[in-house]
Amino acid sequence: MAFVFITGSTDGLGRAAAQSLLDDGHQVVLHARSADRAAIVGDLASRACSA
Repeated sequence: MAFVFITGSTDGLGRAAAQSLLDDGHQVVLHARSADRAAIVGDLASRACSA
């Protein structure tokens, strides 16, 4: 499994990539530019790694 850092993971292609990688069992670190945008990925954050 890969360890992946994804910028722009709150929407669009970044979010789709994060979802796909998490579904495949990879370790993923999500990045958001603000607390408001980070709240959007709450459903993914519970499965992501913390850095």
